[in-house]
Amino acid sequence: MYTGLDTGSLDCAVAAADALDSFSLSDVVTHLNKLAVGNYYAGFEWGYNSAFWQGLSEETRNVLFDQMAYYLAQHRVEFDKDVDKAVSAAKEGGMKVFEPDQALKDALAEFVKADEAVLIENAKSRGIDDPEALLEDYKRIVDRWAELLANVDQTDTDALAALAKAEIYDKLDRANYGMN
Repeated sequence: MYTGLDTGSLDCAVAAADALDSFSLSDVVTHLNKLAVGNYYAGFEWGYNSAFWQGLSEETRNVLFDQMAYYLAQHRVEFDKDVDKAVSAAKEGGMKVFEPDQALKDALAEFVKADEAVLIENAKSRGIDDPEALLEDYKRIVDRWAELLANVDQTDTDALAALAKAEIYDKLDRANYGMN
């Protein structure tokens, strides 16, 4: 992104606002639109080798489950702080920062709807049975988490950790998870 924006081969890029600092994009970006385009899923936060995990005592695995809940929450809180810091610094440096207008929000909604149709067709072409149901289930889960998070202080690591623990880690069969 940096090189493309710097050389003019890119007119714009989509990234979380912390990239202004973490990728030094503030050096080459003059305007920022704060349109929320959705979540980015890069993969799992923690992964353990099966032999390592299975070699741990149940007590140790339980400590890890609880710590994963905590650090998942801490990561979220710190990321939001990084975004706020980057946007504030960009504004102070003269960058023009815009809230999205309704036309842009509507255009994103149209894109998402069209993209869902493409995703469904791609899934069908790869032999996935009933991808519509998978997509609806995914959207239901995202909506459920939006509701859960609406009732939690997004700056409170302990509150977010308690939610993650209750809604994710405590629902696992901790004695048997990853043991097969």
